[in-house]
Amino acid sequence: MDVKLLTRADLSGCIKPFWEYAKWDGIRWQTLVDIVFEVDGVRHKIPSGFVCDMGSIPRAFRPTINRMGNSLVGFIIHDWLYCPDMLLTRKQADMVLYTIGRDHGESWYTANKIYYGCRAGGWIGKMKPNEFHPVDTRVLYSIIQSNRIS
Repeated sequence: MDVKLLTRADLSGCIKPFWEYAKWDGIRWQTLVDIVFEVDGVRHKIPSGFVCDMGSIPRAFRPTINRMGNSLVGFIIHDWLYCPDMLLTRKQADMVLYTIGRDHGESWYTANKIYYGCRAGGWIGKMKPNEFHPVDTRVLYSIIQSNRIS
């Protein structure tokens, strides 16, 4: 499976906790930028404002997996590909997550743990439609300001 990330950004600073009703549920995150990637030559674009849970992994596996580590972008893309109207199967989407994790420095052991965690519990996430909410531009402005060199 050929996977290419086309967005040129450090995506660790391009997501934020998704707040709903003035609180964070501890699971969902929101993208602040568009993410563009290709899977087997087919281009996909995840628009800013996409809300994801970072991997549809069963609760039993979550304490042992760092979803903010080397597989961060893989988790976002994986959640996008799990939308019911995507043309990839669950197994293909899980393999995209594995491939991106390995390409971004995830160990064989950790990448497999993530892959099989998604294989075990991903069917729950596959039934949910993708969710979007407008990005508050004040958040982007504060990130830009905090990253400026004095």
